[in-house]
Amino acid sequence: MKIVTVIPTLTSGGAEKVCLRLHQLMLDAGIESHLVVLSQQAHYRADDFPNLHFLPLDTPKNIDFFVKRRRATALLQQVCDEIARSAPIDAIFSHLDESHLLVAALQTDAARHYVVHTSVVEELRASRRGLFKHRRLLRKKKVLQGRSVIAVSAGLADEIRSLDWLRPSQVTTILNPLDAEQVAREARQQDQQVELNDDFILHIGRFARAKRHDVLFDAFAQLQQRHPALKLVLLTRVSSKLKKQLRRRNLEHSVITPGLVQNPYPWIRQAKLLVLSSDFEGFPNVLNEALMCETPFVSTDCPHGPREILASFHPEWLVPRNSPTQLADKIDQLLQQPPQVDLQRWPLLDKVRPDAVVAEYIKLAAGGQA
Repeated sequence: MKIVTVIPTLTSGGAEKVCLRLHQLMLDAGIESHLVVLSQQAHYRADDFPNLHFLPLDTPKNIDFFVKRRRATALLQQVCDEIARSAPIDAIFSHLDESHLLVAALQTDAARHYVVHTSVVEELRASRRGLFKHRRLLRKKKVLQGRSVIAVSAGLADEIRSLDWLRPSQVTTILNPLDAEQVAREARQQDQQVELNDDFILHIGRFARAKRHDVLFDAFAQLQQRHPALKLVLLTRVSSKLKKQLRRRNLEHSVITPGLVQNPYPWIRQAKLLVLSSDFEGFPNVLNEALMCETPFVSTDCPHGPREILASFHPEWLVPRNSPTQLADKIDQLLQQPPQVDLQRWPLLDKVRPDAVVAEYIKLAAGGQA
């Protein structure tokens, strides 16, 4: 079987990490897997991965504009034609909007499936601040009309099915894969242990509006009054905008910014808590990684993922969106009475097992229903 996965970049996002993981899992399963990246942007080390293909584009930005879209589609067509030279491609899995635009335009007999990683409704709502941006995003989303869509959570699948204007041909839920044993092993790597003596809470995520770092920082500023020695560690790209938000709240000396790290699991394992403050998600991998490191977390009850992850497990770890005070209070509560994470009781453990997830992708690639 020959499978192609398409992703715009290999930067620091969760979808990119999932694509790399799926690519390696398929290779391990004996599948001829190819990962095509639409640009040269890569923050992950990809040297150890075979069958990686990078298009000669600096960035996927504005790839929906006619001239760039036509060029990028032609480049992607060339790569896919070369991959199919020895044997036909059985299936193409497209991840994120920019990939969807190009994959939908390919001349191929391969089955095409479009993986959605975040709330369509909430992303469109957030884009309404700019009419032109909103219209561009809506055009990208409409590419999914009449196509086979994979949603990375059940909540996201339900949302997509409810959209009368979208109407995909089918919607399949396949959770993101995560290997509990591998996470635990990497969390204990001796050469990557965290050299930080202070107690800290942890946030992992790109610095973007949807992640609501303003809510996180406001909550932490309140926590400082109750836990003056507590630190907040941010594993994200450090930008001038991020530094400005910290200075505005006088948090420069209380927030630690190591930047991006190749292995975040030792940080997660040593943290008192992990915190997610997002307005919307799809299926936030970092929450699952926290559970596998036996680290509790506090998360906003945002669409989609957190409630699904914590259902019949620890729903009390959820707080309403856009409420720094409630976020601070819940963090304080869990710091005062640290809960134990019993991973074996987590209902989704078997559903995110790599072999189970890969089997669902293979079934779709073979023409069946996952």
